[in-house]
Amino acid sequence: MMKYGLKLVVDIRRTGKFYTPLPFAKLGLEYIEKVLGPDWHKNYYVWDMACGSGNLEYHLPDYSKVFMSELDGRTVEQLNENNVFPGATVFQYDYLNDDVELMMAGADLLNDKHGWKLPRSLREALADKTKKWVVLFNPPYAESSDGIGGGSGKMNVSDTAIAPLLHAIDCGKAARELFAQFLFRISKELPTSMMGMYAPLKYVNAQAFDKFREKVFQPEYKGGFIFPCSAFQGPTGQWPVSFLLWDWTKKLHIEQQKIITDVYNYEES
Repeated sequence: MMKYGLKLVVDIRRTGKFYTPLPFAKLGLEYIEKVLGPDWHKNYYVWDMACGSGNLEYHLPDYSKVFMSELDGRTVEQLNENNVFPGATVFQYDYLNDDVELMMAGADLLNDKHGWKLPRSLREALADKTKKWVVLFNPPYAESSDGIGGGSGKMNVSDTAIAPLLHAIDCGKAARELFAQFLFRISKELPTSMMGMYAPLKYVNAQAFDKFREKVFQPEYKGGFIFPCSAFQGPTGQWPVSFLLWDWTKKLHIEQQKIITDVYNYEES
């Protein structure tokens, strides 16, 4: 049982993103270490494309191979002005809208004339196929107001450049979910990465995600844990948050896999 006397994360955004409590962020790194080894951070590049204030990266021992992007420009300014993550590349970026057409077309990452919004250093790293990647993120849980549940329902929140691509392959209601849209782009942009994601469990077990699992989400499960949403401040109701590790280099239907997680409690004193 994990017990903490206060909630370490107190902000919720209009986009539906809850900042990950530091103890559970640290625990996620421990699970990555179990799979990739104690020196994984020396051998893998990290991209958190919804970094917020950087809680997920806080306990990393080194930031030289870390990329952190964030929709909110002011947050990025504060992180850079205060040199919170020395050596990391921290930049403003809208992962569900910026560069989507270029990425889907397979445009040359090293051709600056394309007008990429991704920084040159990240494009060079992505273009080098010898480099190994860990995607580490806690994406927004927001959905359209008629969405699936387990997140923040808001009108038109899922109107992004990614959404039509999911609709085009008939992914059903999952196309309304922002974190499903993140997963779709990751599956195209970082198809050989190891991914650690904090999210509701519905992408694993909800019927509304059947088509999404069939057509998009088929990585191999490598381990993880769940904990109650009460560890955050902001969510309503009682539902589990998961941190699950996935290997995109493998292609397996979830129905073919045994998804077993550890379970942690949260108590407020």
